Amino acid sequence: MDNMFQKVSKWGNIALFSQKTPPFLIFFVTGRCNLRCKHCFYWKNTERGNTDDLDIKAVERLSKEFNKLYNLLISGGEPFLREDLLEICILFYKNSRVEKISIPTNGSVSSVIYDSTRKILNACPDLQLTIELSIDGPSEIHDNLRGAKGSFDATLETYELLCDLKYQFTNLRINVITTVTNENICYLHQLQDFIKAKMPHVDNNFFGFLRGDCRNNDMFLPELSYLNQLECIITNHNKNLWSSFLNKLFFDVKMATLARKKQIINCAAGDLMGVVDNNGDVRLCELLRPVGNLREGRFIEIWQSKAANRQRRSIRRKECYCTHECFIAPSLLYKPANYPKMMRYVCSYLMRSLMRAPCSTCRVNQD
Repeated sequence: MDNMFQKVSKWGNIALFSQKTPPFLIFFVTGRCNLRCKHCFYWKNTERGNTDDLDIKAVERLSKEFNKLYNLLISGGEPFLREDLLEICILFYKNSRVEKISIPTNGSVSSVIYDSTRKILNACPDLQLTIELSIDGPSEIHDNLRGAKGSFDATLETYELLCDLKYQFTNLRINVITTVTNENICYLHQLQDFIKAKMPHVDNNFFGFLRGDCRNNDMFLPELSYLNQLECIITNHNKNLWSSFLNKLFFDVKMATLARKKQIINCAAGDLMGVVDNNGDVRLCELLRPVGNLREGRFIEIWQSKAANRQRRSIRRKECYCTHECFIAPSLLYKPANYPKMMRYVCSYLMRSLMRAPCSTCRVNQD
């Protein structure tokens, strides 16, 4: 009962009451990365390495500007290459009272990831920590996309180490994140079969659509007819009804957005979600230009600035659109104006679940 009350209270605070700072934040803690992934949209920053990274004092100042942060997504670069990652997590845990931290990783530095994760869990006992392993296909496909032979095996080693921690800490989650591109779409059913058979302790397997200006010019998001065949794969590897429903909901919204080439829901960017780059740039969305920099002003000043408000009005007028899952999720869950639009997706999913109707196709055409 207490847990349900906390969830309802959280929803009310986020959905019904405006805050001076966003309740969800994406923070790119470093531009440093040890891989050169073909599909990376942050590659221009990673080419500069960590020379522009905010120092720990700047991070501390940032953490103190959030009275209450519900979800923090720590990204990069490769986040675990930042030596003070533990300090960063502790700062947001203590100063921002963050409840959930998610850290995507390429999984290549297994011992570092294990050690850092263990220390974060010990230092932040009430934190829900999710480590998101990036796996983009079977071994050979994954290594090719990541630009490093052996990266698939390294990620599996990381998974095994994290499983040991999961036995010790009930507040640790392990997810797999896959970026869908023209180079791996034909192999995703093999990847899902592998995860089911060899990675049973994975909580969820999420599929993100390629976005932004990626490193490899020959890489693109497949046409809708191919993406549509992913429905069965995308909704099939979740351990509970709620996660399965969310995956299906996000998929349907992304597909409708691509088909209509416009926003079909009211976006949370600039409202519930904000972004801070490793160099201090503040954005309302990853895909939009910065509205200020933390080296020139406080976050709250930038967040409420004229430049931010102009961009915020543009978003509300739906002058942009994207399929970024990190923004779609809070938009659907915490913006009541979107609930009527969600109802047809909910009804469709429930009918399908009750009737146990099979997907139109369970394998992507490999011809």
